[in-house]
Amino acid sequence: MLRSFISVVLALSLVIVVSSSHDIDKSDSQSVLVEPTSKFLYCGIVRTPEEYLVMEEDFNRRKGGLGIPLDEEESFTINAYFHNVYAAATQAGGYIEDSAIEAQKAVLNNAFADLKIELNWGQTAHIENAEWFNDVAFGTAAETAMTEQLNQGDRSTLNIYTVKLNRDLLGYAYFPREHDKYGTRNAVYANFATVPGGSREDYNGGMSLVHEVGHWVGLWHTFHGFTRNSAGKAIAANGCVVPGDSVTDTPYQRDPTSGCPVQPIKSCPAFPDDVAAIRESLYK
Repeated sequence: MLRSFISVVLALSLVIVVSSSHDIDKSDSQSVLVEPTSKFLYCGIVRTPEEYLVMEEDFNRRKGGLGIPLDEEESFTINAYFHNVYAAATQAGGYIEDSAIEAQKAVLNNAFADLKIELNWGQTAHIENAEWFNDVAFGTAAETAMTEQLNQGDRSTLNIYTVKLNRDLLGYAYFPREHDKYGTRNAVYANFATVPGGSREDYNGGMSLVHEVGHWVGLWHTFHGFTRNSAGKAIAANGCVVPGDSVTDTPYQRDPTSGCPVQPIKSCPAFPDDVAAIRESLYK
């Protein structure tokens, strides 16, 4: 699979945030940034350095076995299903009108079109279940119960769920290699308020789901970096450390991006071409 597309990759540079009241271990796999507006918005992708590196090494082995450059692959189709789980048939209760869901699908279709990835959408489902809506999070019993009942297709099928999510979590996803470990949970989850026209101000243009689907197809955050030390132990680095996010045609990036900077960002001085401009459409 081709692993680079500028809209998806720049979306993956946007903020992971954890409240500044928490103590942060700089050696773990979670990148942190506090927004100047004090709104704590974040992506829920957190893996250990060892987990990241095992997945990346597995990807490189599989890529080598293909015997062809990945950017010469023909187009292909991913079957996809959108599950709107809600507590009450109101916007505040998580119900999303079909028109907003279709707008979200259009954002995803456009984002992945240049990758020659076509999303073949199955029937949209609206599911009223307050327990799932309120309690789904990474690794919860609600997540397992919901996906075991609702998931469609096989391991190659994209299942998207909109639920409440805790605090200001924008979304989270599982990576391709994790299907055998997590089964039906290997899906994409988004805060219901981030779809086009949703109530999450500045994050209601549909790009949060582009970000999370980017993880589902195998992309890291652009500011993440992991390596092995001289003893072979996996350790967290940053996006300025080769190979960065392992995408060759995007700039090295040290830190997550907050908001919508007007000027290009140059965060890795060792790389003279390291310039990434994050525009309004990606902020939203």
